[in-house]
Amino acid sequence: MITEIQILKTIVNRTEYKILREWFPVKEVDITELEGGTCVIPAIVLSKISSNECTILIDWVKRWGNQLLVVPPFLSIDIKEKLQFGIDITVTKVVENLFEGLPVKEVFLTNKKPKLQLLSGQAIALDLSYHSGSGRVTLTTLPLLDYQLLPFEEKCKVIFQRLLSLNEVKGKEKEIDNELDMEITLLHQHVIILAAAGMNSIQSIEKYLKMYFKTSTNTSSTNLVREQLQLHKYLTVDGEITHLGKEYIQQCGFSAFVRELEKHVVSEGAW
Repeated sequence: MITEIQILKTIVNRTEYKILREWFPVKEVDITELEGGTCVIPAIVLSKISSNECTILIDWVKRWGNQLLVVPPFLSIDIKEKLQFGIDITVTKVVENLFEGLPVKEVFLTNKKPKLQLLSGQAIALDLSYHSGSGRVTLTTLPLLDYQLLPFEEKCKVIFQRLLSLNEVKGKEKEIDNELDMEITLLHQHVIILAAAGMNSIQSIEKYLKMYFKTSTNTSSTNLVREQLQLHKYLTVDGEITHLGKEYIQQCGFSAFVRELEKHVVSEGAW
C-alpha cells in the first residue's frame, strides 16, 4: 500500500495534482512543513520557487528516506543549478519519440545511469542522491500526469509507481522480514536508525524524530513502536540496537546514514 504523497498547497489546482489524486492518497503541505516520504512537484513550478524555498526543499530531500519526484515539462530550467547537483545534467528537446507507447519530448544529457531510457539509450528518468545516506531526487521527462494521456492512464500509473522509492524499500523489507508478523513502518525504521546511531534515550527520541526525519509523533505511539521492536528483537529492553537490528540496517542500506547521524550525537543535532 502506498502512503500519502505530498503535494504543495500553493499549487493544488494544477492538473498534474488532479490526476495524482485519482491514483493515490495525497496530503497538501506547505514547503516548510514537508514530512518524511515522497513529494511530487512539476519542474515548471520548481523553476519559479524562491532560492530560500529551494534550500528548504534540498535540505528536506537530503534526509534519508525522502524522495522528491520532479515531473515535466522542464522547458528551460537549469536543473543542475536549481537543485545544486554535483554532476552535469541538462535537459534537451527531441523530436517526439515513444516509450512504451507514451510520447517523449525531452531527454536528459548526463553520464548518470538512467532509471528509464529510450531504445536509443537516451535517459528519460534518473535517480540522484546528494550523498550515500541522503534521500533521492527522481527526475522524469515522461508526461505521466498529463491529461492528454488519459487513454493511457493505467500504463502511466504503473510507470509512475515504478519511479517511487517506496516500492524498492518495501522490497528490501520483505527480503529480511524474518517471518515476523509485524509490519515495519517508516516510524519503526526511524527508531531503529536512531538506536543504531546511539540516539535511543526515551526522553529525547521524539525530538530526534522531528529533527532528523521531520516526523511528529506522540509519546504513546513512540512507546508502542519501541515495544514492538523490543518484542521482535530489533532493540534490547534498554532500547539499544541488537544484532538483528544491525543486520536490518546493513541489508536495507541504512549504514551510511547511521554514520552521518553518529557524527552529530556529540553536537546535539547540529545538522
